[in-house]
Amino acid sequence: MCGICGVVSFDRACRNETLDQMTDILSHRGPDGRGTYTDDYAGLGHRRLSILDLSDAGRQPMCSESGKLWIVFNGEIYNFKQLRSILEAKGYRFKSNSDTEVVLNGYEYWGTEVFSKLDGFFALALWGKKQKKLVLARDCCGVKPLFLSCNSKFIVFSSELKGILASGLISKQRDYQSLSNYLSMFYVPGPNTILKDVKQVAAGTYMVFEPGREAIAVSYWSIINAKNLTLPKQPEQIYELIRDAAAKAVDSSLVADVPVSLLLSSGLDSSIMLSELKRLGRDDIETITVGFKETSYDESKIANRFATEMGFKHTSVIMPYGEAAEVLQHIIYYLDALNANPCIIPEYLYFKETSQRYKVTLMGSGNDELFAGYNTYIADNYRKYFGMLPYTIRKMIAAATRYIPVSDEKYSFDYLAQKFAAGSLYHKKKSHYFWRTIFSDEEKELLLRKDLVADSGLNTDSYDDTYGKLFDVAGLSFQEQALYADFHMFLIDNANMEVDQLSMALSLEARPPFLTKNFVELAFAIPYSLKLKGHKTKYCLREAYKGILPQYLLDRKKHGLVSPLNFLFNKSMTKYLDGYLLSDTMAEYFDLKFIKKLMENHLERKQNNSYKLFTLLCFSLWHQIFIDGLLI
Repeated sequence: MCGICGVVSFDRACRNETLDQMTDILSHRGPDGRGTYTDDYAGLGHRRLSILDLSDAGRQPMCSESGKLWIVFNGEIYNFKQLRSILEAKGYRFKSNSDTEVVLNGYEYWGTEVFSKLDGFFALALWGKKQKKLVLARDCCGVKPLFLSCNSKFIVFSSELKGILASGLISKQRDYQSLSNYLSMFYVPGPNTILKDVKQVAAGTYMVFEPGREAIAVSYWSIINAKNLTLPKQPEQIYELIRDAAAKAVDSSLVADVPVSLLLSSGLDSSIMLSELKRLGRDDIETITVGFKETSYDESKIANRFATEMGFKHTSVIMPYGEAAEVLQHIIYYLDALNANPCIIPEYLYFKETSQRYKVTLMGSGNDELFAGYNTYIADNYRKYFGMLPYTIRKMIAAATRYIPVSDEKYSFDYLAQKFAAGSLYHKKKSHYFWRTIFSDEEKELLLRKDLVADSGLNTDSYDDTYGKLFDVAGLSFQEQALYADFHMFLIDNANMEVDQLSMALSLEARPPFLTKNFVELAFAIPYSLKLKGHKTKYCLREAYKGILPQYLLDRKKHGLVSPLNFLFNKSMTKYLDGYLLSDTMAEYFDLKFIKKLMENHLERKQNNSYKLFTLLCFSLWHQIFIDGLLI
């Protein structure tokens, strides 16, 4: 796991100071080593976090045996030993025991077909000096990010947006449609970013840049291909396949030359991982949990119970609320892609605790989007019947839900009722999207400055620019389309991005075993009828592990690592909030009277606006760090 960056210009040499600035700003991603390579047209930078082959033989940038090709690589390839054996049989010799060298020689032998052979996660750049050819590639599930900016003069790329900014080659002009989308989603959906001149390499895609030719982007893998898999008809046989695939996924994720840890919640996914670790005899792995003083948010007691029953060493970290406001500023610096997920504070604290003793941790990401694990999917079913009511009746019900007393409980009744009733006013696809939103279209029209909307031409309805473009996939039912859209939006653009940026902020590799390619393909191929049954989400996972996991875990509903936010939005924090939410910076974009009204309604307990205020607070911090240069 590392940080990569680089600049390629087909008509002039890369300046060493530019490359040094980019490489140095990624130091948190790789404290174990630093390397650069430059020639007449390219500069490649690398920061190393040593996980496989800790020797100097694994240093990067790495050159192929032929001397024709250079690589900078970020990630882990679980099947590198199998691929190495194939390449050795073809006559290739290896100087290291690293997966990077396997990718390098694999590209020389297979060309771009090598990417579809890799099982793991990665972002990489390959440079051929003789051909002046740059290839950028990203893993199929988008676990590792890769940002780029390109024009007729140069291509600049980096593991993080701040690496591109450090080049000094691009402007900081904001993408106002991405701002609108951020207000809806609390993250910036790809392939765009909050900066107009910076994009993301899409998951499962490689890009090729050559002089005198248009850049090309090729999708080498799609989750849709999994629908071609032939599965047994009997559910019991499918459950057996799930157990076998989960065991292999966890086992392959343990490939490391350093100790490994596990983020354990009270949820099904991390519990499955723990049971598989036990079966593999890996009870040397420590489990770590984030806890909260609020009962409805806390999972530490159940996690501790299960870890103890299984014989694992366990640590619980209780969120220190007094430090949160100060920590948030640093979190947003590392979250340069801009993300206001309510989990970012406790997740950062978990990574901080884990990084003191480990370089690798396992996480249960992915199964909620693969196995219909969110309550959103249950709501989709109810909306089908609720939607039969006349529109005027649904509108009256939606208005009535605003008078439900405000609660601070996790997934409170007032929040769920309001989201469901308001979402029912849309068609079923936008209704599914609406569950994921923070600000509604109507609220954004009041929030955003009218002149900014008019001048930029942004659309306050972000559906078409986000979820809308992912629905209507041929051959999929509505339910499968919803999973497909959530996989790309809520998982790849949101969860995977913030997990990478927050873990690497502390030089920690976060591995998601359930996002190995084979497991993902099996999971997506399983019929939806086995994923959601009535109110039971992840039905086939629960059935597959019946008798293996204790019943108190199998019966437990989805909780998720979500932080209570009201400690940030109370009267004692008014001065702090005013300084960010009502600043001159925010006045450039928003109607401060509307923001002030949001704050007043929240403090007076008329509305729970904590998610909305948190989204605005994170943007204000991001702007002051990266645009104004006032913080950090």
